[in-house]
Amino acid sequence: MYRPNFYESTCFRCSEIVYQVDRVGPLKDFTFFHSGCFKCAVCGTKLTLKTYYNNQHWTEDKEVYCSSHVPKIGPGHLDNSSVGIRSALNVPRTNNYVNEQIRGHARNSHETEQSSKSRDSFNTFRAVFCRDPLADAALP
Repeated sequence: MYRPNFYESTCFRCSEIVYQVDRVGPLKDFTFFHSGCFKCAVCGTKLTLKTYYNNQHWTEDKEVYCSSHVPKIGPGHLDNSSVGIRSALNVPRTNNYVNEQIRGHARNSHETEQSSKSRDSFNTFRAVFCRDPLADAALP
């Protein structure tokens, strides 16, 4: 016969024993609620298993929330990964190389000089390795 221990059968909200017929859960970290205690922690709206949300940004928070009050990271709030992304975006550029296949022809003099060198080397490569054997056979 299954006998739950005290922690498995205690309501997270009111700390009273939860019986099988009135139980909602287990939820995050094996928390249980009475069906009457399964409400948004902020506004008290009654929740279901389809309409409740957990705090995804703080693992210690075992409370349940409605969709309007679930904690979100908004403007001005950064988590650890956001700081890393922000510092990577602010790194100064060291060169202005332009991939002509993606960006098209270069615009300034430095880029024009670089692009003419790469075009010359590409044309040399094409002339040496990309000959058409049928066209060469047709020559006198």
